[in-house]
Amino acid sequence: MVAIRKSTTTVHKENENPDDPNVRDPEHAHELGGTLGMTVGGVAGGIAAGAAAGAAIGGTAGPIGAIAGAAIGGAIGGSTGEAIARSVNPTAEEEYWQENYQEREYIPAETSFETYRPAYRYGVEAYRENPQAKFEDLEPSLRNNWGAARGESSLEWEEAREAARDAFSRLDSNQRNPR
Repeated sequence: MVAIRKSTTTVHKENENPDDPNVRDPEHAHELGGTLGMTVGGVAGGIAAGAAAGAAIGGTAGPIGAIAGAAIGGAIGGSTGEAIARSVNPTAEEEYWQENYQEREYIPAETSFETYRPAYRYGVEAYRENPQAKFEDLEPSLRNNWGAARGESSLEWEEAREAARDAFSRLDSNQRNPR
């Protein structure tokens, strides 16, 4: 049996879960990647942070306590990272920046959004992949990888940096201070 979800082209086979967030449909498919990609990044960041915290706490009980603490902390951190990554909607973020980019001090007069779109996307992706990191800690890597990530953009990292930081900081701020 094959069921087709109304108004989408997503096809589900029997025994598939149509509510699976990894299913690509217009509501969840966006230019910046699927739910699975953002989840992997969020989980990795969460596990690392949670494992470090758990190991530190468990370390007071000796090596076995550190291992147990890292495992428990990693599980909790992974869940947190996944939840944060899933809560980011790159399409909504791009719409926000398209409507608000001209208000930013670093945007020269009469500059089109298309010029800065890759930088905003890069900031969103950086946050999705590292939701528990600080932009400053990621910046050396972001700077080094901007040449490959920018696509057709004519911006150098020094020009793109503030837009990427803005996109990252907006998401970070929204997670720390939910509306």
